[in-house]
Amino acid sequence: MHFHRLFIILVFTSATLSLSSDGLPNFSIQEKEARTQFTRGFSYFNNSQYSSARENFLKALSIKNDFTLARLLLSNSYYLSGDWPESMSELEQIEGTIGLNQIQKARLDALRINLAGGSQDLTVRYYSAILGDELRRFRFRNPSDVAVDDDGFLYVLSFDTANIVKFDPNGNPIDNFKGSLGRNLTGPLFFSLRANSIFVADFKADKIYEFNTRGEYINRFGSSGKTNGAFHGPTGIFYTKNGYLYVSDSGNNRIQKLKSDGTFVQEIGVGILRNPSGLKINSKGEIYVADRGNSRIAVFDPEGNFLRE
Repeated sequence: MHFHRLFIILVFTSATLSLSSDGLPNFSIQEKEARTQFTRGFSYFNNSQYSSARENFLKALSIKNDFTLARLLLSNSYYLSGDWPESMSELEQIEGTIGLNQIQKARLDALRINLAGGSQDLTVRYYSAILGDELRRFRFRNPSDVAVDDDGFLYVLSFDTANIVKFDPNGNPIDNFKGSLGRNLTGPLFFSLRANSIFVADFKADKIYEFNTRGEYINRFGSSGKTNGAFHGPTGIFYTKNGYLYVSDSGNNRIQKLKSDGTFVQEIGVGILRNPSGLKINSKGEIYVADRGNSRIAVFDPEGNFLRE
């Protein structure tokens, strides 16, 4: 983990997507069929059956016209099946309502240029390189984790400089936070961002830090040791929508489940994991852990029972 430059690559990919309830709107009783049609379309999309996916996304939108995710995937389906004018039309509808992120804007610009015959003098940026050593007040070195919030702001966590640098959606640095007086980060490895909360696993300090997205220090907890709530090199961390933290306690070969204030709830993977690192939790509550010492991905159910590797 000796990186001195962070390259943010913005690309469009047809790789399989995962469906999470976090990205779906609320449906009235009359709109339940829209979700059903969307789910069918989503399945077709992930199987590269774009014509069938388009039909289902169109049916979903005929029931719920403001279903933005369905419209975005409809645009993707048009794009991947070669119907670029329709793909552009759907993106323009989204642009006129809730707006587009940087990747979507880049694709819309590219479609406009191609459909106009490529005669416009316009540069489209598909990637941006951010060089941490050149940012002065916002300097970072050896970046270890990144996250993007719902508003398009980018957060870069750095191990060597022990800070989080925040960038606006255009890639301009706007904030640099490390903690508060006497409570600074010392060697952070991973963080988890949800809503306005950022939880950071500080590997060197054996602590978990909490900030808000404005960079304000909220809390910290944990100590060095083997007891419940103590850590020996915390690495991966995941904050669930239900308010629980899952932390890879690498030196103690376990995952700890905690409340957001640090209260211990459960330990997972004892006798199974060896030097666990990053972890993620899917929409079913299944826990995926990078089990480094065993060179595998270990999967646990929501209750902490080992399922498979």
